[in-house]
Amino acid sequence: LVQHFEEYKGNPFSMTAVRVIAMQALPERWWLKLDGIVPFDWENDRAVPATLELQLGKSVSRAVSLFGNAYAGLGSDRPYDSGFGFGIRLSY
Repeated sequence: LVQHFEEYKGNPFSMTAVRVIAMQALPERWWLKLDGIVPFDWENDRAVPATLELQLGKSVSRAVSLFGNAYAGLGSDRPYDSGFGFGIRLSY
C-alpha cells in the first residue's frame, strides 16, 4: 500500500507512507500477520518513523477472533521502542 496524508487546515503536514502487509493462514484457524510501515515526512527531511508489527491470531468462531500484537519502532525517529497488545475482533 502507498498512502499520502496532506493537511487542509492548520499546521503544514505532508507525509507519504509505504506499507507492506503479509499474512499467512495457519492450521486450526490461526493466522500470522507481518505489517511494516515506512512513512516519509516531507516537512522534516530526516524523519522516517518506521514501525513493524507481528500479529498472531485465532478465529474462535465465525464472529469472534482473538489476537496478540508485538510492535517495534525502527530507526532513530521511531515513534516508540517496542510494545505489545491484545485484541478481539467481532464480525457482525
